[in-house]
Amino acid sequence: MISVKFLLDYSTRPLQFFGLFGLLGTGAGGVLMLVLAFRKILLNDPIMGAHAPLFLLGMALLVGGIQFFTMGLLGEMLARTYYESQDKPIYSVREVKSRRKEMSDPADPPRSTGSADS
Repeated sequence: MISVKFLLDYSTRPLQFFGLFGLLGTGAGGVLMLVLAFRKILLNDPIMGAHAPLFLLGMALLVGGIQFFTMGLLGEMLARTYYESQDKPIYSVREVKSRRKEMSDPADPPRSTGSADS
């Protein structure tokens, strides 16, 4: 059920899925490592003696978050490469609504896209 949900919602934009977990993991690991660095530098607390599990958890969250974010980037590149190589659009546009037709005067001649010298 989870794989079907992932394939339906995030197959064309995996960075939104993996990037969320990557940012959460990196943020939590970074905050934990900053707290431990604060305790080590300012309070001269022995980190590996008293807080070894927290240090390992912070490192694991930091590295895991970076890996999740990188996995999302790789998935995004693969999805874009697949759709471009098959000449398939990632999404289709049902209707284009423009205000140019409403705002322009029908008596105005159409503008040319050529150079100004001609």
